[in-house]
Formats: sequence, structure tokens, C-alpha cells
Amino acid sequence: MEQALARDRNVPSDGTASVEGVRAMGRALEHLNLGWAVAGIALRLPLVWQFVQVMMDASGLGPRIPAAALSCPVSESTER
Repeated sequence: MEQALARDRNVPSDGTASVEGVRAMGRALEHLNLGWAVAGIALRLPLVWQFVQVMMDASGLGPRIPAAALSCPVSESTER
């Protein structure tokens, strides 16, 4: 089943599970160099990524509604 894109998503080609949000950013950082890899590993620690994700969501950097979902016509029924 295909999911609507609401956050950045990392889908690795090695068959491991995909991740979203802050964990996806941490995985992407691991591919740059040793310094960024350490930062990415630290960002993916269990309580760290959850705290950073909550802070980002609270500051307005949370999930986005795709433009296609906003342009869909809404059918209103007249029955009550």
C-alpha cells in the first residue's frame, strides 16, 4: 500500500525498514563523512530522535499536507 508523503522518508536499498522524519535525516547524515555520521548516529538514538521530532513538530516543521490532498473536491451530503 502506498502512503501519502507527509515527512521526509528514507527507504534503504538493503531491505531494512524505511524511516521517516528525524530518523531519515540521521540516516542521510551517515553517508556524508565521519563527523556527520557520528551526528547522524546520535540523532537516531531512541530518546534523542523522539525529543528532536517533537520539538520540530511543535515549531511548525511537522507533517505537511500534500497540495493534491487540498485540491480534492469534498462531497457534501444533504442528508442529516
